[in-house]
Amino acid sequence: MKLANGTAVIVKPYQDEDAEEIVSLIIRNFREINVKDYGEKEIETLVATHDEKWFKSLAEYANVYVFWNEDKIVGVG
Repeated sequence: MKLANGTAVIVKPYQDEDAEEIVSLIIRNFREINVKDYGEKEIETLVATHDEKWFKSLAEYANVYVFWNEDKIVGVG
């Protein structure tokens, strides 16, 4: 898959060393996108519970894939 700028998106299986960057991306999404639907108070409640420990425990039982563009994580699923 390619982005609008022509650069490729690479999909790789999740590895624990990706957790910090993934959590940062999730929290950024909460604060920039989801806040419009849920409000700041609810988002900060989510932020408080969505840390690296939470994500790593989720990844123990889920099939998690990381989407990379160049050397940056741009998505997770």
